[in-house]
Amino acid sequence: MSDTQAVVITDATPDDCDAIVRIHTASWRFTYRGSLRDEYLDGDIETAKYDQWSKRLAVPAINQKIFVARGNNTALGFACLYTHHNADKGHLLDAIHLDPSVKRVGIGSALFKAVVAYARTIPPAAGLHLYVNKSNSGAHRFYDAQGGVIIGAFDWHAPDGSVVPRLIYGWQADYLSHASAR
Repeated sequence: MSDTQAVVITDATPDDCDAIVRIHTASWRFTYRGSLRDEYLDGDIETAKYDQWSKRLAVPAINQKIFVARGNNTALGFACLYTHHNADKGHLLDAIHLDPSVKRVGIGSALFKAVVAYARTIPPAAGLHLYVNKSNSGAHRFYDAQGGVIIGAFDWHAPDGSVVPRLIYGWQADYLSHASAR
């Protein structure tokens, strides 16, 4: 995909399940290599991802919003937000994944901006947080560029049985209220 092709951000529907599973699986296999066991990533993770996303899309939580980034009518990325997830940290950006072939062309930024714009419409004003593997330096650069700050850390007990150090990135509500100008 070239930088000049239009990316459209839409609400996800149940019809997007296969594309979301494809993107999520490809993103994990590309990004989590070295953090999760190879035999897990090379195995049938599609089934677990399909179970996860088919349920989320068929019966969404009341505070859930899933976005899909499309170019040429093809899903290229997605993001899943849970509003007012945590009293202290605010909204949770539970997932933001891109097809690995379209990284660094602005699609992640477009998805993040759509998430922030939507979160700003949900009263009362709240911050935003997400979890990222400590070893994922590309994501750290991206979230740093979006104005995120590290607000905590914990160990994730990953589905392959490994323990993966994670960081919590956060954005204060007052930052989000001005984020569209950035």
